[in-house]
Amino acid sequence: MKHGLNTDSCPLKNMECVSCEIELKGRPCIFVDFEPYCFKCAKQYERDLIASTDSEYKRKLKAYEAKRAAFKKVHPDFDTEMPFIDWSDFLAGFLGWLAFPVIGMIVSVMLWQVVRRKYWNWEQGKLFKEFDSKNPMPCPPNPVQIDLKLDESHFTEPVTERNYRLKVLQRDESTCQNCDEQKDESELEVHHIQMRSKDGTDHPTNLITLCLHCHDRESWFGHKRKLPTTFGLK
Repeated sequence: MKHGLNTDSCPLKNMECVSCEIELKGRPCIFVDFEPYCFKCAKQYERDLIASTDSEYKRKLKAYEAKRAAFKKVHPDFDTEMPFIDWSDFLAGFLGWLAFPVIGMIVSVMLWQVVRRKYWNWEQGKLFKEFDSKNPMPCPPNPVQIDLKLDESHFTEPVTERNYRLKVLQRDESTCQNCDEQKDESELEVHHIQMRSKDGTDHPTNLITLCLHCHDRESWFGHKRKLPTTFGLK
């Protein structure tokens, strides 16, 4: 079910999540690319988008590596180190020895190594240019960014519940709305989606249940945990 509403002027009433169709009354509503989602589905939308982007990059990288392997079959020296000893080194040493025994051999081999290195690098550059001009390497994907907007139409309503934590935990069935794991109350926290320092309130539409692990890593709407407790833990 799609809803084409102007979120700046129309408060949400009996709105449903476009993914799971749960009623969003009394719950946080996250507009993702202008469509209403519950918090859990909005997070899944982001994960799916990241997975899709990574999958596309891996597909392109695999195709690139296949073309690279095919090119290397035609040009075995492509992207390899120059052999330390080559038959031409012996020839250069022999010619130097004929002119000046011992010293001439050493000098000839050293000079030839310099010439051979320059030629090798020129050949490598030529092969790389030939390959890269037709097969550009795919760029790693940029961090996924989605258009997020939290419904704040209920923030001005008075908060009548003293124990909003208990009410939110009950509403979310003691289940983390990020990882979807049901945990003991001691392992759960109530998260302010819009921070209090940015005019977030204790209204249920701004509160969501997160486990300690997910709360420490939550970053939407500028959130950053000052005192994380689970970093470094499995």
